Amino acid sequence: MRASGPASPGYWGADCPRHAAVGDTGRTLTGIAALLAVAVAVAGGATPAWRVSREWGRATAM
Repeated sequence: MRASGPASPGYWGADCPRHAAVGDTGRTLTGIAALLAVAVAVAGGATPAWRVSREWGRATAM
């Protein structure tokens, strides 16, 4: 389980504030970047799914 920890957003969510509290800027920024990448990936998948569920596809716009 420890080897798969860095693949989880929860790992970075717990790790980032801990390193920020001790002043470790590099690890803090790495955690922020990982969480931002997850947020962008989720938003990138949610937006098209939301559009398709509302029948706002490409053909409707034409």
